[in-house]
Amino acid sequence: MEAARLKIEKTVLEKTFAGAFRLSEDASGATKLEVDVTVPGGGRYTLLLTTAPDYPSSMPEAFLIKPLVLRDFHGQELLAISPSHKMHLLKPEGRFLHLCHYKPENWHPNVTLYKVVIKCLIWLVAYENHLQSGLPITDYLGK
Repeated sequence: MEAARLKIEKTVLEKTFAGAFRLSEDASGATKLEVDVTVPGGGRYTLLLTTAPDYPSSMPEAFLIKPLVLRDFHGQELLAISPSHKMHLLKPEGRFLHLCHYKPENWHPNVTLYKVVIKCLIWLVAYENHLQSGLPITDYLGK
């Protein structure tokens, strides 16, 4: 990631997630962002966003890394039903849920990591609502 963009990303994240995020970059320019979040219902989660060296031209990937296991309304592990359109989940990587946050055709380089985190927070709120209602996440996020 270019130095100017990295500075923008850190500044924006610091305003909302001060002390709750870790942003690192490897020698190739790929970045990892871990963010600890709490949703209005009280659920606590850790998100992992990864970018390729050409970010922001390419879209980051978003994963839920804590808690490691999430279950649906019926008690089934979400990893076992991924990918899932109804649950807005992509094909998992290892043991991490791969969250759908943007359609690739809707990605634009002006979108910041902060906005991706916000979209993931919306997914988490929808997930917690799903646990109460049994309705699929698509009912909360749209198709």
